[in-house]
Amino acid sequence: MPFIPRFKGTDLVCTKMEEKSIKSHDNVRITYFKYGLDPKEAPTLILLQGAFGVNHTIFNDYIPFLQRDYSVIAPDLRGEGKSQKLTELHESSLELEDFALDVKLIMEKEKIKKATLIGVSAGGKIALKCADMFQKRFDALILISSSYNFLETTKPIYRFLEKTGISDYIIGEVIYSLWPLFISNHTRKLSTYTDFSKLDKSRIKREMLASVSNIDRRTHTMVTKASRKVRRWNLKGVLEKINILCYFITGKKDKLVLPEASYTMAEIIPNSEVTIIPSGNHQMILTQPKEIYEAMQKYLSKIYKN
Repeated sequence: MPFIPRFKGTDLVCTKMEEKSIKSHDNVRITYFKYGLDPKEAPTLILLQGAFGVNHTIFNDYIPFLQRDYSVIAPDLRGEGKSQKLTELHESSLELEDFALDVKLIMEKEKIKKATLIGVSAGGKIALKCADMFQKRFDALILISSSYNFLETTKPIYRFLEKTGISDYIIGEVIYSLWPLFISNHTRKLSTYTDFSKLDKSRIKREMLASVSNIDRRTHTMVTKASRKVRRWNLKGVLEKINILCYFITGKKDKLVLPEASYTMAEIIPNSEVTIIPSGNHQMILTQPKEIYEAMQKYLSKIYKN
């Protein structure tokens, strides 16, 4: 069944979509999706979502456009989507190195020699770790709403919540209880776009609600533990080792990961660029696809000279 973009009035669909699965180094099932052109004939983009509670479908507004010029690989990270469920994994299977090795294994399976990684939020940390472990496999990194260390680059109130353990309670209890209310408010604020036609807000709302539907107590507990681990990934020591092209897209109104995180990374990593989305917040991958897509495409065009 062809993908139907959330933007009404466009005839773009995802072509040649293939769903595949592999077994990781620690025997975890990782499912990924292939779109667009043959990797032998076009550059490859690997899309890495944030964690946890989302899957590769956060890129649904981008894939129909990216697939026209690129081979696109979109994994469901371990514990998400069609990959092995979070409740079936041990906490020890959620180390940053595990996620990076999953990316490497997918590239080996698909015989992809080099790629550009596009990571959102925690997906950006995975991209940084990939570059740390096997840098020569990548042309560039594009990090969106991401940071090298959450505790160092968030607002003081979030640092306080994290250090006191209150954030665990908020993630484990409050967020899931209030999620439908948040989504209703969130979708009302979505703007409209010219090049992309109008956003189908009702579909966005359905998809966001579906992402947290049927969550039981065991899943709540595991999400809390996994989120804590991800928030405490610290890659500051990795930054000075990275020597490939990096592009950071940050939202001026992002209160969870402050824009200063992107500027700090760009100062340390040579050949880096930063774009700030004036009205962007931490959810801008969903709310402002036009601005983010245009920024990505402009940067990718410089790399690959499309």
